[in-house]
Amino acid sequence: GMMDMASTMRIQNAIFVGNKAREGGGLYVYVSKLTMVGVVLVENDGSGVFFDESTNSSRITNTIFFRNSLRGSTFAEGIDVKIVPTGGVVYIENSLLQLTSDFYSGKPVVVQDANNLFAIDPLLANSEDFDGGDDTYRTADDGLRLSLCSPLINAGIDVSNQTTDILDNPRKVGGSVDIGAYERQESRARTPTVKVIDPSSCSTNDGSIILGDLVPGFDYMLSYKRNTVHAGLSTVYADVNGQVILPQLNSGIYTEIQLDRMYCLSDIVSATLKDSPRPSITLGTIPAEVCYNVPSFEIPYTSTTG
Repeated sequence: GMMDMASTMRIQNAIFVGNKAREGGGLYVYVSKLTMVGVVLVENDGSGVFFDESTNSSRITNTIFFRNSLRGSTFAEGIDVKIVPTGGVVYIENSLLQLTSDFYSGKPVVVQDANNLFAIDPLLANSEDFDGGDDTYRTADDGLRLSLCSPLINAGIDVSNQTTDILDNPRKVGGSVDIGAYERQESRARTPTVKVIDPSSCSTNDGSIILGDLVPGFDYMLSYKRNTVHAGLSTVYADVNGQVILPQLNSGIYTEIQLDRMYCLSDIVSATLKDSPRPSITLGTIPAEVCYNVPSFEIPYTSTTG
């Protein structure tokens, strides 16, 4: 953890993970004026931030409090921000707090902004492996990154002098900055593009539907209906081009096509696969004379489609 005593300090693009203390497991602030921007505090015991004898106005912005505890309790008041007030005020804005909003109402030392989020899952990229497969924080595989459909994406507020995130990636991607230390760089790809390849001949199943504009290298759960009949659920994989290919399809009307990744549903799309044109023939003239008891006769014809 960290201790800040009798200073004016700004903490930006930082992470506090797995620290423990009687007071201030993540950060202990004593008679200081603190500005905290784009920070993640996770699984710290002794509260995420503890303000002791707060006499100044401090501000917490775009910050995630997740799974912090207070002497082992994960539901006690003060698990995320605890304050011993002596006239100071802590403003919290556009941040994720761990308890429901009623825990913070009526407390003048914590001024809650209307854009704060309360008691929801941040949907991190990997909430069981915070430092990622390389076991190193501040790298591209960190589990503390936001997943594709995290409610914290674009939920922050623009702050001066915050142009990059903790990985030195551009800080603002989309309508606004993200809450936390990591700015998600990929598009959400909410509406997949649709391309169809019709079956090559009548009643064959070599048609396909190609869904595009997805995040490359990720699994999705797919559901759809064919001619109003639900086809069930299946796991599909977006290739390096961000495409999912549904192969071996018959002709039909495919509706309610939807992809789900980490509880994030795409917009519903549809597609129609058509049979190839059926052969057509042009009949010639029936022979002028058809004799009784003649076993067969020929009708001349021509075909333009084979």
